Amino acid sequence: MGHMIATDANTIRARRWHEGLALALVFFSFFMAAFISRTVFERLPHLEDELAYIYQARIFARGDVVIDIPEPRRAYWQPFVVDYDAHGTRFGKYSPGWPALLAIGVALGQMWFVNAAATALTVALVYRLGREIFNPDVGVMAAALTAFSPMALLLNATLMGHTTALCCFTLFMYAYWRLSRRGCRHPLRWGALAGLAMGLLIVNRPLSAVGVTLPFVLWSGLRVLRAAVDRWRPAPERLWPTLQPLLLLAASALILSSALPLFNHAATDDPTQNLYTL
Repeated sequence: MGHMIATDANTIRARRWHEGLALALVFFSFFMAAFISRTVFERLPHLEDELAYIYQARIFARGDVVIDIPEPRRAYWQPFVVDYDAHGTRFGKYSPGWPALLAIGVALGQMWFVNAAATALTVALVYRLGREIFNPDVGVMAAALTAFSPMALLLNATLMGHTTALCCFTLFMYAYWRLSRRGCRHPLRWGALAGLAMGLLIVNRPLSAVGVTLPFVLWSGLRVLRAAVDRWRPAPERLWPTLQPLLLLAASALILSSALPLFNHAATDDPTQNLYTL
């Protein structure tokens, strides 16, 4: 009995130690994003893409989707900002997901904060994912690799959308992992969360979203097929619990990703217009 109590106490101490390290890595990633943004990039955009993102974010922050073409237009020219003469509108050519999130930073007067918060959340999610799939040691090591990655340290301090895209995908993976586990207590909640994360990823970086989520789509199809043809238990009894959270996931993602054609329609009056070609 005493040995069991001692073992439980050691387990609790080890878990607290791992959680403390993970929390330190979360704060470290946030601090480094803020520090590098201030000291290296001076809280200023350095890429043409960043200029276009900021321009569109400021449009969103003021409550508009697009603006009328200003005159004289050449005095207000910016790279990757489109003047669409056929519709008389000006807008950034990129997908609206990242500018919409960046608009939160514009409203706060601290644009760097959005990516800093996103990278902190990513490190926390990587820890949880590694811990639950493998063990706490793997979770801490994976979180440390994420926090100390040189490329991530630089990108997290920029005004680019890669950091939030990684955060959305990591959240999607974690939520999908939870809903696919046997005995999941709230599969619908996790399905909705996974769908929202996927939708945010789609409106941020659409082609990247297709590439990274395709394996999950194929695996989901296999899960549904396996549940439908299972001979050992009645198919309807197993099929619906498997299918229900996946349908909610798909519906949530589709609803959120509809922002893409809606934005294109507001910009060009054509929901299928590829803004990159302008």
